[in-house]
Amino acid sequence: VTVHPDILVYTREPTRDEFVVLACDGIWDRMTNRDCADLVRNLVRKENESDAGLICEEVIDTALELDSRDNMTCCTIFFPAADLNVPNNNGTTTINVDG
Repeated sequence: VTVHPDILVYTREPTRDEFVVLACDGIWDRMTNRDCADLVRNLVRKENESDAGLICEEVIDTALELDSRDNMTCCTIFFPAADLNVPNNNGTTTINVDG
């Protein structure tokens, strides 16, 4: 078995880069980069989700719904430009802009 990963190198744009999704082929066999990015962005912006674990769970669930039968792993890394609403222990919400 030989692995030939897709490797793309981009110059980071800190004011625009929102997140990176690292996932295995069980995800990418069923979702394009754009599909996955749109899903994550919609979860953050429209559904106000800030829990990276729940976002990854939704990515995996979506791949399952698309009939993925391969192993699936997902890790989402958020950058300050994602502008996440992060709940505090006291029930209030703050905007995480410092990373």
